[in-house]
Amino acid sequence: MKIIKPFIQRVSGHQFLLPFEGKCKVKVSKGDKVRRNDLLFEKSYKKILQSYSVMKELGVEGKNAREFVVRLNGEFVVKGEVLAERITKAGLVVKKIYATGDGIVSFERIDQGYIDLLAEHSDEEVYAQIRGEVVDIDLNRGITIESEAFYVDIAFGHLSEQTYASGEFVVIDKGDSVYTSRDLKEDYSGKIVFAGRFVYSKLVSEILEKDALAVIVWATDYVDYELYNGKLVVLGGFGQIAYDFAISHAISSMNGTLVHISEGKLFWSDVGQYLIKDDFEHITHELKVNDLVRVIDVEGYAGIGKVVDTSNEPGYYTVLLSNGQRKLLANECLEIIS
Repeated sequence: MKIIKPFIQRVSGHQFLLPFEGKCKVKVSKGDKVRRNDLLFEKSYKKILQSYSVMKELGVEGKNAREFVVRLNGEFVVKGEVLAERITKAGLVVKKIYATGDGIVSFERIDQGYIDLLAEHSDEEVYAQIRGEVVDIDLNRGITIESEAFYVDIAFGHLSEQTYASGEFVVIDKGDSVYTSRDLKEDYSGKIVFAGRFVYSKLVSEILEKDALAVIVWATDYVDYELYNGKLVVLGGFGQIAYDFAISHAISSMNGTLVHISEGKLFWSDVGQYLIKDDFEHITHELKVNDLVRVIDVEGYAGIGKVVDTSNEPGYYTVLLSNGQRKLLANECLEIIS
């Protein structure tokens, strides 16, 4: 009998890096055991007051945004001053981006298509969204904590094996719908945001303008996905991919934990979301009647259903899909949902 891989898997001894920003004063030591909400370090840094999308405001690609700025990196500007401009239609139309407040101009994200306006400085205490052991403190990089973790494979994302993004995992509302700007919070600084069942490019831009590190979504359009090199991660696929309540619940239960994106996977820290003695101790699982599964063959990709019967032929199961269809499928085409 083939062993079916769960949608969400568990791993022991995984290391999370909590990166430092600005000047940091560490409040823990190597070897310390930490729990959720323990104070890890204090930081003094320049907070983003406002972000401006050059792509949206001027209609240019992020990689070309630097050509249209009219300020210097680190320059102090006041409300109403021009930050960037573009002349279009043979010089008849001039599009401009104006500062909406006072602050320091930052081009740290200019190659991604964003101009940021920073405060003079901000002080902040950073608390753990993880439980585990401090295994390393590097004053140039950050604190490394070893912990139990859950992970899922990323379906599509430009992030390479060397790319590492780490931050608090924030779910918009319940994470089971298609959201608009009205559902967003004022600030996503240092956060990795889950945008729900499906997302359009406009909302991705608005989330990134609020200083999110990355946006994760179950599904989106391929054209929109291509706009955000390295900043939009897709778990399910492109188009209207089936999104079952069990997957939605599993993802939303990670809200508020530490998450990082690396090696083609999404890792969440284990802070006791699941107090399961047996099922999660065995990461693999033999398929049986009443198991919830996701179909991963080409014809029914990402369809959700329940195993209702086993076949006389070994390795085949009758699956009742959420749309009411019954299918006889080989175990190679099924993925268990934990």
